[in-house]
Amino acid sequence: MKFPIHSSPHDIIKNLEETLRTLIQNELSSTGPNWWKQRIPDDVKKITRERKEKHEKHDEKKLHLINYIDFSDYEKIIIRNDNWNDCFSNIFQKKQSISTILSELNPIRDSIAHSRNLSRQEIKRLKFYSEEILVYIKNHKKKSQKKIKSKLKPWLK
Repeated sequence: MKFPIHSSPHDIIKNLEETLRTLIQNELSSTGPNWWKQRIPDDVKKITRERKEKHEKHDEKKLHLINYIDFSDYEKIIIRNDNWNDCFSNIFQKKQSISTILSELNPIRDSIAHSRNLSRQEIKRLKFYSEEILVYIKNHKKKSQKKIKSKLKPWLK
C-alpha cells in the first residue's frame, strides 16, 4: 500500500491516525458494549476525558472519546495484554514490532503536529512505517471478509 507521491507528511499521519482509531474502535467494540471502560488503560481514559471536556467548551461537536487520545496512547491500547490477546495479535503478529514502530513514529508525528520540518530520513521512516501498519490492517480486513464470505456460502447456494 503506497501513498500518492505528493502526499504530505501531515496527510500521511492524519490518515494513519484515523485508521488506527477506527481499527481500535472496531476491534475493541467487538469485545462488548463497555469496551471503553473495560479495555482502555485508566491513565488514557482520564486524560482523554479531560481533553474532551476542554475541547467541548469551545466546540459544539460531540465526538467519541477515541478522537481525543494521543498518538502514544495507540501503543498502550494495542499492546495491553487483554487487547493484544483478544484483538490485535492476529493483526500485527509481533507485539514488540508494533510497539517499536509506534514508538518510532511518535516523535515524527509530534514534529508534524508542531510544524517542525522533517529530515529526509524521518520522512522515509514515516512513509515506511505507516505503509507497514496499513498493510497489516488491510490484510486483516481481507481475512475478515473471507471469513464472513465463507460463513455465508451455505446460505448463498
